[in-house]
Amino acid sequence: MKKTTHLLLALWATFLIISSCQKDEKISQGISSGLPNKKWANTEIDAFIFKTIEEKKQVFDWSDASDEMLWSALNNSDNSLAVGFKPATASDEDAEKQNASTNANWKAAKNELVQLILENEKRANPTLDFSKFKMGTDWDKLNAFYIRVTSLETIVKLRQSPLVRYIYPSGYSPQEQIATTRGGGCNGDNGYLPIPGFTTPIPGYTTSDYYEEITPNKAKQPWSYTFSNIPAAWSRARGLNVGVMVIDAGASDKQNLLIQSNFASGESASTRKVELISTYPSLLNFWQTEIIKYDPNPYSNCGHGTAAAGIVASPRNNSGASVGVAYNCNLVSCRATEDVIINNNKEELGVVAAITLATLRADIHIISMSAGSTTARHNIGAAIKAFRNAGKLPFCAAGTSSAGGTIFDYVVYPASMDEAIAVTGVSDQYTRGRNCHTGPKVDFTAVMHKNIPNGTVPFTDVLTLAVDVDSNGNNYPTQVGGSSAATPTVAGIAALVWGRKLSQTGNQVLARMKANSQYTGNVNSNFGYGVVNANAATNFVP
Repeated sequence: MKKTTHLLLALWATFLIISSCQKDEKISQGISSGLPNKKWANTEIDAFIFKTIEEKKQVFDWSDASDEMLWSALNNSDNSLAVGFKPATASDEDAEKQNASTNANWKAAKNELVQLILENEKRANPTLDFSKFKMGTDWDKLNAFYIRVTSLETIVKLRQSPLVRYIYPSGYSPQEQIATTRGGGCNGDNGYLPIPGFTTPIPGYTTSDYYEEITPNKAKQPWSYTFSNIPAAWSRARGLNVGVMVIDAGASDKQNLLIQSNFASGESASTRKVELISTYPSLLNFWQTEIIKYDPNPYSNCGHGTAAAGIVASPRNNSGASVGVAYNCNLVSCRATEDVIINNNKEELGVVAAITLATLRADIHIISMSAGSTTARHNIGAAIKAFRNAGKLPFCAAGTSSAGGTIFDYVVYPASMDEAIAVTGVSDQYTRGRNCHTGPKVDFTAVMHKNIPNGTVPFTDVLTLAVDVDSNGNNYPTQVGGSSAATPTVAGIAALVWGRKLSQTGNQVLARMKANSQYTGNVNSNFGYGVVNANAATNFVP
C-alpha cells in the first residue's frame, strides 16, 4: 500500500511548543479539562497523533484524545461523528452476537443515544430544527451509525454514556497525510501503464529475471511466484469456485482482460466469473435526514485496483499479460475508495459497504484490501468482525510508506485488528520490503521486490495487469510493489487452498496456511508466519 506517514520536523516542533506551554497535563492524557474549552488546531492534533503512533507502535485511536481534541477534529473537518453503541448491560463482545436490526434492546440503545445527541445539539444551538430528522438503518447490523455533531457538550455526554462503545471523527485525517497522499498508490496519471521493455532486457539480464513464459503462448508467470511455490500448487489447485472481492479504487475500463469473455479464456476455467461493482458514495448527508447515495461507476483512473485484481485473478491466456495467482477463481472488483488512503467519510463508508456486501454474499469467501488508515476507524472494524464471524477471510495490507516516511514498525488499520489477516512485503532475501510496515501484528508476507538498488533493473517488483493495452494492442504487464502486491498474492494463495476443498471453513484454510509457512513453529516478531508455501498448503486429500 503506497502510504505516507511523514513525521515532519514542523509537526514535531509544533507539538513540543504545545507540550511545554500546556498548563493542563490532562489534555495530553486524553482527559477533558472541562468547559470552557480549548480549541485544537490541525497541526496540534496531527502532532499528537503521530507522536502517539511512534510511542505506541500502533495506529492512533481517538480514545487517546481529550474531549476537546476530538471535538476540535470534528469542527476542523465536516462534523461527522461515527458512533458504536450497545445496551448498558451488554459488553463490546456482545455487539458481534446481537444487533439493532433484529434486537429491540439494541435498537432502543441506538434511539436513546440519538436522542441524547439531538438534545445536546439543540441546547448548544437553539435555532436547530430537528422536526424532520430521520436516522437511517444502514449500519444497524454493525451496531453503529453516523451523525453530525458540533457541540463539545455532546462529546462529553457521549463519552460518559454506558451505551457508547466508541466515537471518533470519521471525516478527519492528519492534514499532512491528506496533502501528500491524495491519489496515494495511483502513481499519477501515468501509473500502471504497460511496460514493453521486458522483451529486450538490459545487458546482463534475461527475461527470466522478470517472468517465465508458460502455456498457452505468451502467458507470463511473474518471477515472484516461485518463492511461494505457487506454480507447483497449480497442478492440484487453481481457485475454482472460490470468490474473491478486491476492495480498492476500482478497475480500469481499458483493461480488456476484466471483460467476462476474456477473463474466462485460455487455460482459465470457462465457468469463472468477473464482476465490477462500486460502493463508493457520491453523496453523504448526516444532518436532518440521513442520505447516502452510491456512485454506480465501477471504473477508476487509479490503476491500483486493476493491479491488485490482476495479481489475484488475471486469466492464463495468450494475451501476453501476467497470470494471476488463482487464475480460475471468481473475481469481484469493488470500487470503494479514491485511492489506498482511507482518510474521509466517503472512503470509510465505501469500504464499510463493500465489506458488508461481501459478508452477505454466499459466493464471496475472501477479501483482499490493500488500503488502510493511520487512525482506527471502528465502523470498518465492525464490518471486518462481521465478515470474519461469517467464516470468511479478510486479507489486509499492513502498510507501505513513501521513501520519506519514518514510522514503519506498526501496522495500519484495519490490518492491525486481530480479526484481520495482515500481510506485508519482503524482498527476495526475505528482508523488509521497500518501505513496508512490519511488527507483531503481521500474519504473513510475500516476496514483492528484488533486493537490488531501485531502478537498476526494470521490473524489480511484482508483474500484474496494466491499466491499458499499448498502442499496438499488446497486453504487456506493469508492476506493483509494497504490501499492495503482497496482500493480493497471499489472498490468491488462500483461494488456491480453499479451492482444493470448497467445503472447508475459513479457519481451516487459514490453519493450513499457517502450518505450511516460512516461520511455522517459530512466528517472527516482524513477519508473522512469513511466506506461505502454496504447494505444501494445498497438498492434502480433499
